Amino acid sequence: MKFEIEITSLAYGGRGIGRLEDGKVVFVPFTAPGDVAEVELTKEKGGFSEARLLSLKKKSPMRREPLCPVFTKCGGCQWQHIKYEEQVKWKGEIFKETLRRIGGVNLNSNPEGASPSAGVLMDAPLSAAEEFEYRSRAGFHIRDGKWGFFETSSNKIVEIDECPLLRPEINATFKELKDIGLSNFFHTVDIALDLSSQDEAKTVASFFSESRLGKRLKTDLVRAISKVKALKGFEINFRRRGARGQGQVLHTEGDVSTTYKIGSLTFTAETGVFTQVNPAQNENLVEKVLSYSELRERENLLDLFSGIGNLTLPLAKGAAHALGADIDGRAIKRAKENKKINDIVNADFTRCQAGGGKGAYEEVLKILAKEKPAVVILDPPRGGAPEATKAIVESAPLRVIYVSCNPATLARDSSVLIKGGYKLVKAGIIDLFPQTYHLEGVLSFVRCD
Repeated sequence: MKFEIEITSLAYGGRGIGRLEDGKVVFVPFTAPGDVAEVELTKEKGGFSEARLLSLKKKSPMRREPLCPVFTKCGGCQWQHIKYEEQVKWKGEIFKETLRRIGGVNLNSNPEGASPSAGVLMDAPLSAAEEFEYRSRAGFHIRDGKWGFFETSSNKIVEIDECPLLRPEINATFKELKDIGLSNFFHTVDIALDLSSQDEAKTVASFFSESRLGKRLKTDLVRAISKVKALKGFEINFRRRGARGQGQVLHTEGDVSTTYKIGSLTFTAETGVFTQVNPAQNENLVEKVLSYSELRERENLLDLFSGIGNLTLPLAKGAAHALGADIDGRAIKRAKENKKINDIVNADFTRCQAGGGKGAYEEVLKILAKEKPAVVILDPPRGGAPEATKAIVESAPLRVIYVSCNPATLARDSSVLIKGGYKLVKAGIIDLFPQTYHLEGVLSFVRCD
């Protein structure tokens, strides 16, 4: 069924929102507020419909020409057709709307005439200085001779020559790897940027095969990959297609660690360990968390989901003691090394299941009882931290800073904190992911008593 519709807003997930004559909501990808579009219904659900864009009867003033030739086919970007300043504005609106709708949390972004009933005053969203060429890491899929990214909600590969979101060094490495004939041996390759040298940025790569590879074949592959100029090191791993994690390491060549900086601090990570993909905006994220935490030297800090110490170590400077906790043993090992590299003596790291798994509530409660932190930092994966949030309410630290890449789970967990006796006092977002709907939210809570 075809019909004409006006797009009035954007949804988390990147799709434009319009309404039918009866008021039913319709979601349409690759549209912008102000568009009048001819669309075709693709799915009917109880409370809403989904449609695809056929043509534009009237173009929104927010529109621009996308830079990437495979935009709308590749699943990586949703908003290249929207001017960057509008992307950032709408991320702020989506963030506020999601927290209100799911968590009952009211945020106000207009300081003029704001009243207490208008909610907490939200900081202006922090835009990225570079809206392209910002990503320091990417995973590419390989199938039937094609190298690229998946289509939206599909495992079909969109073949690419380069990606405008990636740092030039990653694109250069990707092109060289495509040219040396590896398609028959690997299904995935992850490429990450190393910034350890001030003179020349290098890359590292992890290759994933469904075969354990014979000794002779492995030797030939290592010889071929070693010729790629920008690579300072790489791994070859056995891992089934679609599986997660590092898999079984079959061969390591050179140095496979990556390095980045936050102010005067140096951080190293190994392939497969989580790091933020936008180094410049990551620094802004750390600064905001540090500001929100209001740490005092006599206070202890607990950083849950601490990874390699990205937040723990910068914040340790203002604390009596900082403890980072994470389920990933490789990340904890690297965090301890980063502590030594930066000569930080008042920080420690431990393994802890802080997510939604079995025993998470008890593990977090035990650490909270032992450490007695005044400030707790939460920076969980997309699924949020429901069990850790419950444990925090039980333990009642003075302040909680929640960092999240998913406003829906952030809203859910925020409502638990508020019902448990906390007051939201500060809020903001940082755009770590230009050209996409993704955002990084930061909320600061204080205990009411």
